[in-house]
Amino acid sequence: MRSKFALLTAIVLTALVLVSCGTTSSNAFSTSFYNTPSSIPSNAPGTVLRFETMNAPFPESQAWRVLYTSTGIDGEPIAVSGMVFAPTGPIPPGGRPVVSWAHPTTGI
Repeated sequence: MRSKFALLTAIVLTALVLVSCGTTSSNAFSTSFYNTPSSIPSNAPGTVLRFETMNAPFPESQAWRVLYTSTGIDGEPIAVSGMVFAPTGPIPPGGRPVVSWAHPTTGI
């Protein structure tokens, strides 16, 4: 039963994110957020360079976009980006299922 609930939750969240991808907003972000810093720290991958809140695509949720460090194909530190979505309601007993999704890398 619990695995069915987790699967249903993942499907619903994925559908909501996909539906919201095609919409436009009067609160569009500036692309300057994604400008790569002049020097990227060589700290451990996952070091947050900057983040900002954004309009959440569904009710009772909060959202952020994040620019953080990773490692490029040549082993050098690079900046990569992502988005984090979280519900705003109280945490239920036993916690919440976590869904993580990454699209394949595009470009060169």
